Amino acid sequence: MEGAVSLVGVPYSIPAFINEDTNGLFNPRDGGTVWTTVQTVDPATVTSFVPQQLTYANLTANSPSNPLSMFDEMMMAVQFEPPDTHRQYFEDPVLNKQIIAASRAGRKNIQVLLREGQDHYVVGPQDSSYNHPMYNMIPIVYVEQLDTATLYVNAGSTDTVAEGSANFANPRYYWINGNYCYPVFHDEVFFEKQEIRSHPNQVDTWVCPMLTWYNIINPSRRRQGILSPSF
Repeated sequence: MEGAVSLVGVPYSIPAFINEDTNGLFNPRDGGTVWTTVQTVDPATVTSFVPQQLTYANLTANSPSNPLSMFDEMMMAVQFEPPDTHRQYFEDPVLNKQIIAASRAGRKNIQVLLREGQDHYVVGPQDSSYNHPMYNMIPIVYVEQLDTATLYVNAGSTDTVAEGSANFANPRYYWINGNYCYPVFHDEVFFEKQEIRSHPNQVDTWVCPMLTWYNIINPSRRRQGILSPSF
């Protein structure tokens, strides 16, 4: 693992690779350390090692600047490969590693835009639900942690706050390609058995600790993207 002493043993998070800061270098703005490299690479110098960063300007149906319209641009920027059918997405491991992650509000906004953008509900005339919203057969999944994760700059640029408290408080959409962002395990410390010992809190119980060393790596940040609000 990399990082400060207090974080040794903590793997990279997805926002370490995909964020809306300049060159994708996370800036905590609360007195914490501003990132200057990612995986020892300086994206200010290696410009191909920067995530795709686009913005949307409104939540108006059929607008060329709403999230759905900007999905068209992001799809080309990250070079996601769309499946021909929804079934193919689940059957092909290369395709099903592509997802669009959003908070509760983000997923809801897409559902609203889908309803507003046409005159007939998908399920039926009286069923307005969009249980599994998709774009180009790629699912838009709800990630609960994005509701509260403090990843975004506040109005005064003095802190990183949750989505709803950010300077631009509308939702973000993370385009994650798991073919280029995945865990890597140490070849000698993968469920390595340790000495069997008595449990410190239950003396009549024996335990066998296991060690697993791993980290999340991202060899291609340009195949990842974030769509952020500009309002």
